[in-house]
Amino acid sequence: MAKPELTEEEVIRLKRILENFVELRPDEVVAMRSIVEADRRAKWLWAAIRNFAVWIVAVGAGISFAYGTLIDTVKHLAGK
Repeated sequence: MAKPELTEEEVIRLKRILENFVELRPDEVVAMRSIVEADRRAKWLWAAIRNFAVWIVAVGAGISFAYGTLIDTVKHLAGK
């Protein structure tokens, strides 16, 4: 889907914003990049923790279900 063209008023607003844009020093750019990278890593970490927790719960539920089914099968075969 194509993006809509900017109106003349929007172009003027963008030009004003760019005129007031402050150039960042190289050390500020490095600091901002490190902040962005730290944010990405934090998001990745929390996603990995969520995935790990889901797997733990799923495996625990599977083991519990299998154990219950095994006990019921053994009781049935034993005739109790």
